[in-house]
Amino acid sequence: MFTELSKKLNRLVTDYGPFTSLTLVLILILLLYLTGWQTIMGAIFRYLLVPYFALLLSSVSASLRLHSAVVSNGCISLMN
Repeated sequence: MFTELSKKLNRLVTDYGPFTSLTLVLILILLLYLTGWQTIMGAIFRYLLVPYFALLLSSVSASLRLHSAVVSNGCISLMN
């Protein structure tokens, strides 16, 4: 069931790829007209800062994982 849904979504994306930017522009214009500038600022915040924070948190997580691997390796070598 999930594979069929995935195939249909991939086909939808590949068939209507050029229209996505036009759709995005139309959605932003409608949001600006109907709700005001706060919605546009929220969209900008979401699309710019959320990936930045995800990258920052993943690098912190990677460094913590590396540190725990070094400590674990030291404990295992101590037991041998």
